[in-house]
Amino acid sequence: MVLLINKKNNNTFADEAAITGATNLGVVIYQFSTIPCGAAGIRNNRRFTIETSNSSNTPLPITLVVFDVAVKEHNTVELTWQTSS
Repeated sequence: MVLLINKKNNNTFADEAAITGATNLGVVIYQFSTIPCGAAGIRNNRRFTIETSNSSNTPLPITLVVFDVAVKEHNTVELTWQTSS
């Protein structure tokens, strides 16, 4: 799993560096601890996406039913989602 942040807000992720190192905190909670500028890195109307780093091992694409973002303490954010499958 990798995180891409559209820093230029140019509607493309092709020119962005993948942020790796997601830590599984349990069940379906993952944490990226190396986001540039911490939580501020994905604020201010910046677009971001989570994608697979191994397409043969990851069942993507998926259909999201729910997707929420909450800003937490210490420059962290919490992403929660639910899929239809």
